[in-house]
Amino acid sequence: MTRQNALRDILQQPTLEAMKQAVNQLNVGELVSLLPTIALNKRVLLFLLLEEPTALHVFRGLRFEEQLILLYAMESSEQSWLLNLLEPDEQAVLLAILRRGQFRLSYATADI
Repeated sequence: MTRQNALRDILQQPTLEAMKQAVNQLNVGELVSLLPTIALNKRVLLFLLLEEPTALHVFRGLRFEEQLILLYAMESSEQSWLLNLLEPDEQAVLLAILRRGQFRLSYATADI
């Protein structure tokens, strides 16, 4: 499977469990570079299927703007799950931006 087809192939798995197993086999570097290239709803789905340590490393590897895009696209319970994985100082910065609504998501939701 080529790098560019990796996530598409994972998304075509027949079950969420199969998707979870497949996405967790990719390394953090691949996930950091590939996740921002897919549609936002699919990006969130695959991110939420990651094991906690991997999700944390991937999130920290994303550009700050990509972190915000991902957070804004999540439900509040999913945001809480992710924020609880972070250090308090990381949480504080992200929560302050979320609460103030200082980030515009409009350009980030396009299907790529």
